Amino acid sequence: SLHPGSNPTTLPASQLGAFTLSSSNAIIKMMVYKSVISDVGIKFANATNGSTGEIKVANTLINQWEELTFNFSSKIGEPTSTNIDQIVFFPDFQLPPSMNGPGARTTDNICYIDSITFNPVTVPLAPLLAAPAPTALASNVISLFSNTYTNVAMATWATSWSAATLTSLQLPNTTGGAVINDTKQYTNLNYVGAEPIATINANAMNTFNIDIWTPNMTQFRVKLVDYGANGAFGGGDDVEQELPFTPTLSGWNTYNIPLANFTNLTTKGNIGQIIFSGNPSGSGNVYIDNVYFSYVAPIVPMLAAPAPIVPAANVISLSSHAYTNVPVNTWLTPWSASSYNSLMLPDVVGGAAVNETKRYFGLTYAGIETTGPNLIDATAMNYFNIDIWTPNATSVSIKLVDFGANGVWEPQPGSDNVEHEITLTPTLSGWNRYSLPLTSFTGLTTRAHMAQYIISADPDGLADVYVDNIYFSTTAPLGLDLLSFTAQLNNSSAVLNWQTSNEENMKTFAIEKSTDATNFTTIGNVEAKNAINTKYTFTDAAVLTNTYYRLKMIEQDGKFTYSSTVMVNKTASNGITLFPNPANTELHINTKTNIGNLQVTNTQGAVVIQKFVPSNYYKLDVSNLPNGTYFINANKSKQTFIKQ
Repeated sequence: SLHPGSNPTTLPASQLGAFTLSSSNAIIKMMVYKSVISDVGIKFANATNGSTGEIKVANTLINQWEELTFNFSSKIGEPTSTNIDQIVFFPDFQLPPSMNGPGARTTDNICYIDSITFNPVTVPLAPLLAAPAPTALASNVISLFSNTYTNVAMATWATSWSAATLTSLQLPNTTGGAVINDTKQYTNLNYVGAEPIATINANAMNTFNIDIWTPNMTQFRVKLVDYGANGAFGGGDDVEQELPFTPTLSGWNTYNIPLANFTNLTTKGNIGQIIFSGNPSGSGNVYIDNVYFSYVAPIVPMLAAPAPIVPAANVISLSSHAYTNVPVNTWLTPWSASSYNSLMLPDVVGGAAVNETKRYFGLTYAGIETTGPNLIDATAMNYFNIDIWTPNATSVSIKLVDFGANGVWEPQPGSDNVEHEITLTPTLSGWNRYSLPLTSFTGLTTRAHMAQYIISADPDGLADVYVDNIYFSTTAPLGLDLLSFTAQLNNSSAVLNWQTSNEENMKTFAIEKSTDATNFTTIGNVEAKNAINTKYTFTDAAVLTNTYYRLKMIEQDGKFTYSSTVMVNKTASNGITLFPNPANTELHINTKTNIGNLQVTNTQGAVVIQKFVPSNYYKLDVSNLPNGTYFINANKSKQTFIKQ
C-alpha cells in the first residue's frame, strides 16, 4: 500500500532500470483501490530531472479494485522520454489538507495500487475513415484520383512492371457514414507505377498533392517522370525526380509538394508516370487518395501595386512611390495587435525592387498615425485611396479618425474626436485598388485634423495584408466611374458596351482601335450623357481578326485617361468566340466544333489553365488568374482575352 500524503511516490532507477518510451511500452496499466473519486497521475522523469509531465486518469469506482490506463504514446520521441529512470505516481491528485484551499483534501486518503504493467501501443492496420477532402479550387487542379474532382483518364494504377499488389476499396468520410470514398491500397510494395492515358501538361501547376496512410512504412517515395517534348518514353529527353518522405504511422499524411522541389524535373509538359516506392522494401502497406496537380496562389505579391494616376496637385500622400509623402509618426502604434515590416517590390517582372510596400501580418488591427505637427487637413479632399493585397483576409476594414479642433485624442464622451470604419472584401492574391469617397465615412463629420488610419482584418490574428498607395485626393483616379467595358462579335460587327456610374465630369468617350494592342487610332466619339448609371453602345462594322479597343475618357478640363483594353475578332470556321472580354470571374467560350483540349497561357508562354472539354461551349472560371492578357488555345485556333 502507498500513503502519498502531500507527496507523490517515486520508484528509483535501481528498481526500474533506464529505458526509453516507444510503441512497445507506452501504454501503462495499473490497478487502483481508493475511497474517493479523484485523478490518478503518472509521469516519467530522467536523471537530469526532465519530465514527461503528468497524464491523469480519474477512477470511477470506490472501495473496489479498478484498472486504469495511461497512454504515453504522444510523448514518444520527445527528449524527456529518453533514458527514463523514474516513474512518479500521484494516487490521489488533489491538494493536501495542509493547503486548506479550493480543491484540497479534507483528510488524507489511503490509496492502493498494484499490477503496474507496460504495454505496447495498439496500431491500426487500416484506415477507418477516408482522407480529408481537398479544398483547392477545381479550376486550379489536374486530378488523377480524387472523389472531389473530375479525374483525367488513367491507363493503369499498377503497371505490368510494378512490384506491388493493388486493391481498390471504399471508405466512409465520417464515422458511421456511407462507404463512398474511393481509396487505393498497395500491399507488399517495393515499387509501383501509375500512368495516364495521355501525358499530363502540368506547366500551369506548381504543386503535386497526395494523401497517404500506412501502418508500417518508415519511408515513402514519390517519383515524377516527364517524357519531354516528344511525349514518348525513352525518347532521349525524359526527365525525372524522386523525393522521400517520413510518414506518421496509422494516420493520414497530406503532402502538398512544390514542383520546384523536383529539381531534375526540368520539363513538366508531358508527365507520363508517377512511381511510388518506400521502405520496408517488398513489405510496405500504403493507402493513397487525392492524387492531383494544383496551382497554389502566391502568398506574397511578386510586383508592387500599379502606380496611381491622380495628378500630384490633387493628392495628400502618406505612402506612395508616385508622390512626395507627408511625414508619418508611426506605421505601427504601440497599441496595435499586429506585426509589421516594409519591403521593396519591383514594378515590372524582372525589374529592380524599388517600390516600398507595407506589410501587416498576424493582423487583428494596426494603427497608423499622423499626430501632433503632422496632422493632415483633408477638408479639401474627397477620396481616401489605398491598394491592398492579401492571400487570406476575408475582409479588411479601414477606419479614419479625426482628432477634432484641439488636435488631440480624447477618449472621454463628449470629445470632438470623430471616426468611421468601412469594411471591404478583397480579391485574394491580387492587388485591390480602393478609392473610397470620404462621404461614405458618414461618422467622419470633420477631417481637418486627420490623425489615425486603422487597418483591421479577418480572420483575427491570422490575416496577412500588404498595403501601398495610401493617399487622400480631390478627385478619384480618372476613369473610376467606368463600371464595365466589354466587346463581342455580332453579325460580323464589333459591338462595344460600357456602363458608367456618374458622368458629371466627363465630356467625351473617344473610341480607339488597334490590331496589335499598342498603336491605337480613334474611330469614333460618344458624348457623355451627364447621368447616373448610364449604358453606352458603339458598333464597329469594320472589325478585323484580332482587333483591340479601348476608351479614351476625356474630362471637361481636358484631362483624360484610358480604360482597360478589350479584344474581339471575326470567328474563323473553326475559331473561338469569347464573352465577356475582358472577363472578371467567368469567360464564356464558344467554338464551331467541340473544344477538345483547352489551354490558357499567359504572355510569358506559361500554361495557367488546361482542360479537356468534350463540347463546343464551356464556362471557364478565371477568378483566380492575376489581371493581365491571356491566350486561349482550342480547335487549333488562338484567341486573346483580358482578365481584369
